Amino acid sequence: MVGSGFKTRYQFPERVIKEAITNAVVHRDYRLNRDIHIRIFDDRVEVESPGRLPGNLTPATIDMAGSVPRNSLLARNLREFPAPPNVDAGEGVPMMFAQMAQANLYEPLYREQLDGAVPTLLVTLLNEERPPLWTQVSDWIDRNGSIANGKLREISNLDTLAASKQLRQWVAQGVLVALPAPSRQQASYTKPELAGLLDLTRSLSFGLDNEIEDDLKPI
Repeated sequence: MVGSGFKTRYQFPERVIKEAITNAVVHRDYRLNRDIHIRIFDDRVEVESPGRLPGNLTPATIDMAGSVPRNSLLARNLREFPAPPNVDAGEGVPMMFAQMAQANLYEPLYREQLDGAVPTLLVTLLNEERPPLWTQVSDWIDRNGSIANGKLREISNLDTLAASKQLRQWVAQGVLVALPAPSRQQASYTKPELAGLLDLTRSLSFGLDNEIEDDLKPI
């Protein structure tokens, strides 16, 4: 807040910001008539570019998969600069995740936005330190798909109210989303990039259960 004498201090490495913006330029879909948008807030920076992730990349695999350049000629030319803004192919996103982790910050958030007239990719960098507990929770979700209040209490030794408060905070930050549940007591949470995969798995499981029930009905 400059007017009151305070100025926001951003904690993420400058290299991460540069890579996020460079990726938006290199990998955007130039067939779509839409600008790249960079939004700066006190608690985060957002980089939104036209088009979905290229190839078979998804928000859930982007930190592990290799590079799939949409505009390879542009990427190669940028790397010829005396001080290239982009790193070697396939190394940029893993570098972003690694440097955010080294700075004790949340990993970059990738989300494909498909509801508008033009599909876009939104990359969010949170300007907030991640608590040590997040590493355990993140690992649990990666291995099991989702986490509920009871499991968080088991991992963290928090009481029910404190665990609920922490889960709500993570939802507000955008690092977790709540999954559909018949009641608040049965609520569970997962990472945004995994939510679609869980919904698909549950739909397939529901359909299979119905088929089994139909097969068991007397004729």
